[in-house]
This record gives sequence, structure tokens and C-alpha cells, in this order.
Amino acid sequence: MDQKAFTFAARCEEAFLIAKFDGVETSVSIHAADQEQVVTLLNRLVARIEQGALPG
Repeated sequence: MDQKAFTFAARCEEAFLIAKFDGVETSVSIHAADQEQVVTLLNRLVARIEQGALPG
């Protein structure tokens, strides 16, 4: 099974979560208290994709 390589990064700046996937960057306003949890969730999702745990 061929898997397409991808790049992903997430970071928080002030009140924004910024995510970059395969060179496309997007941002969303997010409550400061939730930023770390959202970044953790995104990183877990990426890890599962990399391990082939999600259908595709």
C-alpha cells in the first residue's frame, strides 16, 4: 500500500492556533486555555495517520 508522505506542524501564537499541512497554512482563534490541548490532539491524530491507523 502506497502512503503519501506529508508534512504537518501546529503552533500557538497569542490567541491563535496555526496549523500547516503540506505547505498550506491556516489559523483559527482559540481560547488560550485550550491551545495546548488542541495541539496535543492534532499531534496524536498525525501520529495515528503516520502509523496507518486511519482508513484512507
